Amino acid sequence: MGCVDKRERPQLLFQIGSLKEAEWKHVDKTCEYEVAKEVAPIKIGIIATERYRKLYILCAESKGATFLGSTDTVHNRGPKTIAVQPYYWN
Repeated sequence: MGCVDKRERPQLLFQIGSLKEAEWKHVDKTCEYEVAKEVAPIKIGIIATERYRKLYILCAESKGATFLGSTDTVHNRGPKTIAVQPYYWN
């Protein structure tokens, strides 16, 4: 019998700058899809999760967002800051 970590995961925070909300939604869905394809073959959960996080951040930044940190470490959020809970963490 394995243990399952039920703690809430911190959300990733991005400054979306000049991106409109609809553009951000497209970026988010595109990055979710692309990164999920990359981590699917990884069988060890903690490794897959950490790899997913890193790749999602790189993908979002490559499309114009700026990674600020996560909700457990960043408390001063500016305008146009979006909190993201990548689906792979749920």
